[in-house]
Amino acid sequence: MLNAEVESKSVEFDIEFTINSELAKSRGLMALFTQNQLEPEDFERSDIGYRSDYEGVGVYIFRNPIRENKWFVMTLQGTGARSVLRMKGAIHSGMRSLNNCELDMAQGVRTGLRVTMKDYKIIVEVKDSDDVSYRECSSQMQQNKAWKNWKFALAAKNSIDDRKEMQVTDVDIDSVKISELNPADMYSMQAQEAERSAFLQ
Repeated sequence: MLNAEVESKSVEFDIEFTINSELAKSRGLMALFTQNQLEPEDFERSDIGYRSDYEGVGVYIFRNPIRENKWFVMTLQGTGARSVLRMKGAIHSGMRSLNNCELDMAQGVRTGLRVTMKDYKIIVEVKDSDDVSYRECSSQMQQNKAWKNWKFALAAKNSIDDRKEMQVTDVDIDSVKISELNPADMYSMQAQEAERSAFLQ
């Protein structure tokens, strides 16, 4: 979770991660880009890593039990008061025809996720491994054009399954890169370094 918000209407987040736990027993993770203030208790008793009634964008990386346990990347937008899931606690219930794609990743292999907010569009790209290029996963119009003060967090999901066995997602976040896409809004190098120091405190 970043200690400072990212203020921009044209921004790109590049996230590289590695799931080390057995994929068949992992639950997944999410990248959250919310307009809400982030509180520690919001990450408890959640649908997948975070509460589902946020205002903003959530990109879910999860194993779908009703699709042969294959892994998917799904992009949802929340409007604050209304849950983004059709069925409480069932992350796959948020899947629509154009908001997701299959992710062909392997245990212990670095995987990439790129989220771009520009021209009121949300474009999500994925990279199955370091050996392949990014491919588009989904593209949708931003629900609220006023969104620009992004609070960013990554959260993994651990839970007990129907057999009372703990399913733990052991994930390494290898890198996070945040890029301003509008040159006119770029800070000076001194301001960038000061902001970087604030983010990493």
